[in-house]
Amino acid sequence: MQNMFIKKSLVLAIIGLLLGLIVANGINSYHLMMITPSSVVANNEEMFNSTQSKIANPQTIVRWHLFGSHVVKQSTVPKSTLRLKLIGIISSTRDGEARVIIEGTSRKQSYYKVGDKIKQNVSLQSIHPDHIVIMHNSRQEIVQLKTLDTKKNMIRKVVTQ
Repeated sequence: MQNMFIKKSLVLAIIGLLLGLIVANGINSYHLMMITPSSVVANNEEMFNSTQSKIANPQTIVRWHLFGSHVVKQSTVPKSTLRLKLIGIISSTRDGEARVIIEGTSRKQSYYKVGDKIKQNVSLQSIHPDHIVIMHNSRQEIVQLKTLDTKKNMIRKVVTQ
């Protein structure tokens, strides 16, 4: 009988501890939601003070970086002299899962990931939204994404059909 009382007391104590942790976590979450960074407050005040009709001007909206900021880096890496065509880029948010489609001199298209050997003395070093960086004979080179001139292609399609 006394053993059963100890078990019930222990279970109740654990339940009480878990409820206490849940409440404490909820209070911390509430406090985090109520904190407003000073930069957001400054941007909001600037937005509302900049126009009388309370409509943000375009320059203010741009500074908000709603979809993240884009930093354009000037690359000193030279363009590749190899006859490789970057046909497509398959991006991924997971590391190591992005792939590229490259066409070589044999006009065969193949998939590659970072670290793969494209041909002798050439390996794929990094994948970017509009280009890749390859390592060719211990030297970095860029291969740009092949862009299509859609007007010419559309004209060819219409004429040949």
